[in-house]
Amino acid sequence: MAERPAPPAAGQHRRIVAEAAEWLVRLEAGADAGTLDAWRRWHDADAEHAAVWRRYADLQRMLPAAPRGASPCDLPPAAQALKAVASRRGRRQAIKLLCGGAAALTAGGMAWRQADSQGWLAQTRTAVGEQRPLTLADGTRLLLNTRTAIDIHEGRTDTDTARIEVVLHAGEMLVDNRDGGGAGLRLRTRHGYVEPYSAQLLLRQLPECSPSETMAALREGTARLVAGGRIEAALQAGQARRFDDAGFQPPQAWRERDLAWTQGVLIADDLRLDDLLRQLARYRHGFLECDDAVAARRVTGTFRIHDTDRVLEALAHHLGLRLRYRTRYWVTLQS
Repeated sequence: MAERPAPPAAGQHRRIVAEAAEWLVRLEAGADAGTLDAWRRWHDADAEHAAVWRRYADLQRMLPAAPRGASPCDLPPAAQALKAVASRRGRRQAIKLLCGGAAALTAGGMAWRQADSQGWLAQTRTAVGEQRPLTLADGTRLLLNTRTAIDIHEGRTDTDTARIEVVLHAGEMLVDNRDGGGAGLRLRTRHGYVEPYSAQLLLRQLPECSPSETMAALREGTARLVAGGRIEAALQAGQARRFDDAGFQPPQAWRERDLAWTQGVLIADDLRLDDLLRQLARYRHGFLECDDAVAARRVTGTFRIHDTDRVLEALAHHLGLRLRYRTRYWVTLQS
């Protein structure tokens, strides 16, 4: 059995804390779309990046008000830093204070995993909110959703049959080879691969899944699944299966709403608010969250993914919540 990656050394962790502090100050000072894309790449590249950033958000949400007449220095280092950022007291001072508060950020421990940076070097990537159709050499049609990264490799099998392998590094795509093409098509993720036969299939591998997993859902046709390079399963039309390196979860029924994004909508059916925001955030620049006190509120509705500002306004109105804009790109739903 492969060993788990060791937690990062103290020096490495301190570097990540410093990077997070730098990003916090840059975003608070105002950022364009390019800066936000760069921040998102940093955030998604490593679980520890996301964990440190989340703790910054938690700290800012829980900052104590300074007692009347008290000096800002009476606050904890991390709180001083966030207050400094909020009041524009200066980039260097804020970063220095944030790094000094690293101990507060590590309270309770952090999970760590090996960064999967390959996706950022992929041949084909979609931007935030972008959907892109592609046609492979064998006639197979792909539709890539937002924040999706793939590589396409052409070759031949051991029996000299033409093969196309599409490597999905992150995101999701709709695959259609029902017109007779794609006999040698293989769809690979970090957890294994899928071979669809005259099929229409949705393949999803999202970085925010915990534990990380792949989901394959078959609308038409048949497919062969292989998890971890050794465990096989068949997928029939109308079925969906999740899998990782260790194997497969039991089959589930195909859900037509999983394809709603191809029509530009997101469908929520009694969905937790925090889960809905996690899905909506894939179509929006920046950081989107809600307070823990309202995270379990249930939402049902259909939302246009290309106008996330209006979706947030509608959610706030119908749930009796308010929107807090820490910056243009950092939004929190609160009671």
